[in-house]
Amino acid sequence: MTGGAVKVSKTNEAALESHIEKALLADGYVSSNPNDFNTEFAVDEAKFWQFLEATQKAELDKLRDRPSWQRMVLERLDRKIKKDGVLTVLKKGLAIDDAQLDLLYRIPYNDLNPDVIRLFDGNIFSIARQVHYSPTDTLKSVDMVLYVNGLPVATFELKNPWTGQNVYHARKQYAEDRNKNELLFQFGRCLVHLL
Repeated sequence: MTGGAVKVSKTNEAALESHIEKALLADGYVSSNPNDFNTEFAVDEAKFWQFLEATQKAELDKLRDRPSWQRMVLERLDRKIKKDGVLTVLKKGLAIDDAQLDLLYRIPYNDLNPDVIRLFDGNIFSIARQVHYSPTDTLKSVDMVLYVNGLPVATFELKNPWTGQNVYHARKQYAEDRNKNELLFQFGRCLVHLL
């Protein structure tokens, strides 16, 4: 992240969220709409499909003739993440019959192959604030979520010392207020939960 010291307003943690978001946007992230978060599959659907359509249209074309093909992809993705974790799925992709969907393009070793550079540049690193993650309790939200191609890789719970909150409060919130059965907080769904 770029930038220096964070000047947090005495009003709330929104200033800290805004600072983090601006720093990430300056480093190449894009904003995600928190309303694009699909609570059933724990994925930013807009960025997920945008990435796949831009980088792997031919592979998607192998699946389009099936009924409810997008839901089928999301269901297979969900099962694969539950089985292997999001890191493995990002590294190995998702195979569905004769289609192979790459879910992350790694940084090129050199600039000799323009296709490799184009695919890497097709990755979408995004950030969303105040993501409502629960399909049953729609008021519950997490302060920030970082995504890679629509897949959540990190959540943030931020606290403001000017209002008497600290890391202890964030830790307590993750431990006691976050239901570990909520999909976003299940083991292997994200790489890290930060406070």
